Amino acid sequence: MTVSNVDEMMVGVCILRGAYPHLDLQDLVEDVRQIARLTAQENLGDAETEKAVIRAAVFLIAADKELTPHAAIEMAVRVRKTVSA
Repeated sequence: MTVSNVDEMMVGVCILRGAYPHLDLQDLVEDVRQIARLTAQENLGDAETEKAVIRAAVFLIAADKELTPHAAIEMAVRVRKTVSA
């Protein structure tokens, strides 16, 4: 894991920690890792796009407690496509 990835993980965990202070820190780390793994499977083309989708998915999950990681990633990808059209 590169420094950049560690930084991204840290930001993601902190965002989720703010939304879910009652959850264990290690659980939040695993949640962000899962989001990163699922995002990598989307074949988005480049690392910057992946980072943007991961961060957007984390924000979406922080805002909507019912949103699954997969649904958050799908929504983030749709937003990215809409914004860049």
